[in-house]
Amino acid sequence: MLNFRERSSSSKEDSALTPARRAHVTRRSRRIVAAVAAIGVVAGLTACSTSDNTDTSGTSTAASDSATPVRGGTPTIGLGAPTPGFDPAKLANAGATTGTLEQFALYDVLVRLDRDTGKYEMRTAESVEPNDDFTKWTLKIKPGIKFSDGTAYDANAVKFVHDREIESGVNPAKSYISPSGFVKSISVVDDLTVEYDLNRSWAGFPFVLGGVNGIIYSPTAFAKAGSADAFNLNPGDAGAGPFTLKSYTPGESVQFVRNDNYYGGDVPLDGLTFKKLDGAPSTFQAVKTGSFDAGFVRDPSTLADAEKDGFDVVKTTSYLGNIAAMNGGNVICKGNQPQNVCEGKPDGSTAQIPTATSNPTVRKAVAAALDPSIVNNRAFADAAVPADGTFGGTNWDPEVAFPSHNLDNAKKLVEQAKSEGWDGKIRVLSQNDPAGTAWGQAVSAQLKQAGFDVTCDCSVDLTSLISKVLSSRDYDVVNWGFGISSTDFTQTFVQLQQAISSSNSMGFVDEPLAQSWDDLGKASTPDEQRAALKTVAERWNDTMPAVPLVQLPTGLIVSGKLHGLELAGINSILFDKAWLS
Repeated sequence: MLNFRERSSSSKEDSALTPARRAHVTRRSRRIVAAVAAIGVVAGLTACSTSDNTDTSGTSTAASDSATPVRGGTPTIGLGAPTPGFDPAKLANAGATTGTLEQFALYDVLVRLDRDTGKYEMRTAESVEPNDDFTKWTLKIKPGIKFSDGTAYDANAVKFVHDREIESGVNPAKSYISPSGFVKSISVVDDLTVEYDLNRSWAGFPFVLGGVNGIIYSPTAFAKAGSADAFNLNPGDAGAGPFTLKSYTPGESVQFVRNDNYYGGDVPLDGLTFKKLDGAPSTFQAVKTGSFDAGFVRDPSTLADAEKDGFDVVKTTSYLGNIAAMNGGNVICKGNQPQNVCEGKPDGSTAQIPTATSNPTVRKAVAAALDPSIVNNRAFADAAVPADGTFGGTNWDPEVAFPSHNLDNAKKLVEQAKSEGWDGKIRVLSQNDPAGTAWGQAVSAQLKQAGFDVTCDCSVDLTSLISKVLSSRDYDVVNWGFGISSTDFTQTFVQLQQAISSSNSMGFVDEPLAQSWDDLGKASTPDEQRAALKTVAERWNDTMPAVPLVQLPTGLIVSGKLHGLELAGINSILFDKAWLS
């Protein structure tokens, strides 16, 4: 079990571990090691998205995690965003700000990456094994698991969940499992076996089964709910996780109680409570006063304050953690499908979102106008680290310099784009918390200085912002982030799959980049990964889909009474072994 191990309040990030990036085929009872590493700091929650990759060192607590767990108690955990509900098909990604903390508690998950060993730990899965070229993967499910409604947790349930994800899921989670993304087809082999036929070789495929797509629920309970919306609000006995749902107040709180029939054994905690407060300072204050036992914080300055006050912090670093993402400008079709899905077909297109950044000259002008150090100063109080290249700071940094801030060049590119017919207008979107508002103001001011006619919207909360990006794609430049890991190369790969998916969040499709990511998926050694990323970084500079701004530290502030936590999915936590002192 990977516990949050005891550490000093300074929360030092480990960076000296040796990488173990490889894919290793095992048979039958042996598990898969698939394109993972164990080299220290990993990416956490981004400005507007979440990512895998959390520091393997974990938190310090008042008593050693090796002590005998105490049974009882219900800790309260503060969240950075309200729980969106309990339908995994509504989740864009698997992280603490998108609802998977709560959904893992209710449903559990197929696999978990153990960052100490670099191996995937089997949860509800018995094994996950590939063929020789990593184009087919076979999942076997542990026998005897039941959902809380008494029905079987089996291959048909897995297939049902995946089919729903393909039909009505949210990207990027949808693209991980769909024919337009990574998985060509999914077949039920027998009651406990599912086979995945991939579109391309992917040594790190088990990553998919540790996130949103690894959250499996009862098809019977889903049907009983009557609709997806009803299921999202009240999933009933659909879970097989360590807790069952007691109450859910949308936008405010979730309460769980112990599942005494949990397949994984006894659960020490009586229950769990998740609450959302506005802003990182409020969450930290709740931990300080004892109202919360832990709280996720996405504000580097608040994390720094917590460390100064002697609190334990599981601090993580997300490379490309904060970016100015730009809308590629695809036509939006019925069902929010991209242009190449519907154009010229019977469903047709329903709207054209006017995106200035569909013009590559405009994108290059934005990149030249923005100074990462200014964004770091104004939005993050200099507590983050300005980005150093597209993959700077990672173990596989190809050392391809990103074009530097150059105001004169930005002005020339603005004039060039105007001469090509652009009207000079651009929209900036950011969330309404203090850091988000400061980000929007800092970016807007720099764009105006370069000659852009800027409209800035910093009025939306994080949930609405995510919807604008992933569903309606209603933005030009947005406060966003990718979870580029310095530990899990697979996470780097999937976060950079924008050119492969036909329905990516930035509306950006580029064939040379798609081929580069295809090569990236096959890479299993640091040298192969670095070579593949070099091509990606060079093409990124040519096409400019987004501007790297900040390596963003985020983390979990812990009161000292909470023990036995396990990292899971994309910066999420498992609580089945957690206990309170």
